[in-house]
Amino acid sequence: EHFGLENLQRGGVLDVAGGRGEVAFELAVKRGIPCVVVDPRCPGVEGQQGLTLQAPAPWKNWRLSRQQRQWLKTSRNISDFKECQAHIEAQPLRQMRTLVPGDTESLEGWAPILEPLTAVIGLHPDQAT
Repeated sequence: EHFGLENLQRGGVLDVAGGRGEVAFELAVKRGIPCVVVDPRCPGVEGQQGLTLQAPAPWKNWRLSRQQRQWLKTSRNISDFKECQAHIEAQPLRQMRTLVPGDTESLEGWAPILEPLTAVIGLHPDQAT
C-alpha cells in the first residue's frame, strides 16, 4: 500500500547486488517498474574500466532463463531470441557495474541516481546487502 504499483512505476527501484537481474526482470519487464541493478557482475558500459561509478546503462545481451523465455512466449507472444533481446532492451531496465559505498560521504555522487527512485531493495538471505 505504501509503495503501490503506480508509485513504483513513477519512481523506480534500485536493486542492490541484483546479480543476473531476476528481480529486475519481474519489476521492469513484467510490471513496467523502472529498475536499476547495481552489481559488480553487471555488464557495465562499453569501455568501462573497473567498478567506477557510471550512469545506469541499458542491459544489453540479457541472459534469458528458461522461465523468462517461457513468460515472454506465453505473455507477449515473443519466441525469437533477437526479438526477446530487443523487447528487454526496450524496458525500463538499467544496470550499473559497481559497488554501493558503505559510508554516506561516498554516496554524494549517487544523488542523480537515487533521487527519482521510490525504493531501494537488497534481497540476500545471507545478509550480503
